[in-house]
Amino acid sequence: MGRVPSVKRISAMVVVVFFLCSAVASAGTRVNVPAAFKASLGKIKEKHKLPVLLPGSLTLVDTMKVYASLESSSARGYKLDLSAAPDCHEATACFLVGFTAERGGALYGKSNVTLARGDKARFDPSSCGASCAPATLDFIHGGILYSIQDSNLAASTAKSTLVKLANDAIAAGPR
Repeated sequence: MGRVPSVKRISAMVVVVFFLCSAVASAGTRVNVPAAFKASLGKIKEKHKLPVLLPGSLTLVDTMKVYASLESSSARGYKLDLSAAPDCHEATACFLVGFTAERGGALYGKSNVTLARGDKARFDPSSCGASCAPATLDFIHGGILYSIQDSNLAASTAKSTLVKLANDAIAAGPR
């Protein structure tokens, strides 16, 4: 018969396993947002002269390859998406995060959040019916309605995460 491990040895092993599992669980994909959309930013700025507000980075819950796309761009606005598959086009199965802007747009419903610089915003949590809608934060800055949608957030942190991303985007200024 082998030796029975001591309580100290078992406790130490449990602590090591806990920290390893925590590191794996918290490891997601860190995305440099402006770098992901580098090619798209040039097209929007040259063609439409719209200020593009993007946070510097964000962390996705899971580790995965991320695809950036310019879904639409006009003098009135733009739509940029991060997806888990190429050519996703906002399909529920692969859509991760979206950034939109609409010149002259208005908040849908009453403001329920005030951002760091006083901009009024509206947060809507994720909701599911026939399909699921991502958590959304809409805000007005400089006469433009900006929106950040994220389907990769835990419900308990969605609001604070989106507010942080919006404040980061405003602080960074146009990209």
